[in-house]
Amino acid sequence: MPSIDDKVKDIMRLLCSVSEKRKIKVAFKYHLLGGLVTGTVATVGGLVGGLPGIAFGGAVGGLLGSWMMNGKFKPVPQIIMELPADKQKRIKDRLSFLFLLTNHIL
Repeated sequence: MPSIDDKVKDIMRLLCSVSEKRKIKVAFKYHLLGGLVTGTVATVGGLVGGLPGIAFGGAVGGLLGSWMMNGKFKPVPQIIMELPADKQKRIKDRLSFLFLLTNHIL
C-alpha cells in the first residue's frame, strides 16, 4: 500500500502534468501592482481627456502594467514544486476530498 508521501507526490505530479499540458502560468506577487498602474493611468487619462482619455489612459496603462509584469509569471508546476511539504499535503487532502465528492477513488 502506498504511503501518504507517495500519494502526495502522485497528486503533485498530476497537477504539474495537467498544468504543463495546458501551458498554465500564474502571476505572483506583482499582479495587483499591474492592475493598480493600469487603473491609475486610465483615471488620470479620464480626468485630463474625458472619455477618449480613459480609453487612451487604459491602453497606455495596460501596456505599462504589462511591461512591469514581464518575467513575473511562473509556470504552475514550478510553483507547486516550490511549495513546502505541508502545503503540498494540504492540496492533496483537498483534492482527495473533491475526488471523493465526485465519486472518484484515488
